[in-house]
Amino acid sequence: MFVDTLVNGRASKALMDCGASHNFITEKEATKLGIKYTKEPGKSTIVNTSPVPILDVAHKVPICLGQWSGTINLTVVHMDDFPLVLGLEFIDTIRPFSFEEDGSIMIKRD
Repeated sequence: MFVDTLVNGRASKALMDCGASHNFITEKEATKLGIKYTKEPGKSTIVNTSPVPILDVAHKVPICLGQWSGTINLTVVHMDDFPLVLGLEFIDTIRPFSFEEDGSIMIKRD
């Protein structure tokens, strides 16, 4: 499922992926959105592949989905398919989902 977002005040589309452990962004998308990131050691593993080093991490990046806004951490990695992925790190933090009859998702707090 794709959602329209404002990340660091700029428009982007994110893939909501409950199979992804963290929030991921490509280096190209991070640059496009003006996101500053720092070098941090670590590795990422994608299903059925060997672990690969992560490039960088961006902390407390402002993000807006509809009327909800907050900050998230983004791990900068090489990805071929999607420039921005919101994974379990996002979902577990804000517990956003309420599926509505009209096909929309309502983001709730507490």
